[in-house]
Amino acid sequence: MPIRRRIPVSQRYCRGFSLVESAIVFLIVGLIVGAIFSLTAPVEDQVRVNHAVDELGVISNNVRSYYSGQVLPSAASVSPLTPCPATAASLTPAAGPNIFPTEMVAGAVVNNPWNTASAASTAQVYLCEFTTAAPNYVAFVIHFTGLSAEDCGNLVVRSSLVAAGMNLTQIVVTPSVGAATIFNTQFGATTNVTGVTSGAVLPTNAAAACSGGAASVDWYYKLSG
Repeated sequence: MPIRRRIPVSQRYCRGFSLVESAIVFLIVGLIVGAIFSLTAPVEDQVRVNHAVDELGVISNNVRSYYSGQVLPSAASVSPLTPCPATAASLTPAAGPNIFPTEMVAGAVVNNPWNTASAASTAQVYLCEFTTAAPNYVAFVIHFTGLSAEDCGNLVVRSSLVAAGMNLTQIVVTPSVGAATIFNTQFGATTNVTGVTSGAVLPTNAAAACSGGAASVDWYYKLSG
């Protein structure tokens, strides 16, 4: 009489995932990956903000060192609370050696932390002379462009909080939509380019100033004094 080999139950009923089970697995994996990205994105944005603030400090110190002991250069003349014109003298890596941190420079192009692969410079430094102030003074302006509304708001707040002792006189935010907003020397109120006082107080109003979409931000520093 032949002997029948008994197959264990675990082997007799072994099978793969059904379509429903596979879909559930993929859904769970997708949720986990999405959660990871949602947690890391704000961290990366904060790292960029901190990096940008560090770069502002390095650039401002380098500009002052570059002009230390020199006759102050001629610059476009403007009134206080007026944005420096685009025709102002610009400091490029060639014209102003060692102005920008090395990680910002790619040949003749200088980029900020949000636009590292841009083919055009998204970080510039240029000069203005405030002629109706008392006394007159030359300012250098650090210009970042191509920031999102959120990054703009975070950076304006963070940079203003660490500006003590750096001779920062004003910050100008120019959104892609809406009027430019100027934060004055004391950072106590804002004025737009048309001269209408908003009455809001920095940093509370930074998000509103940047809300017009991708923005440019200008930081005005006294070159001396």
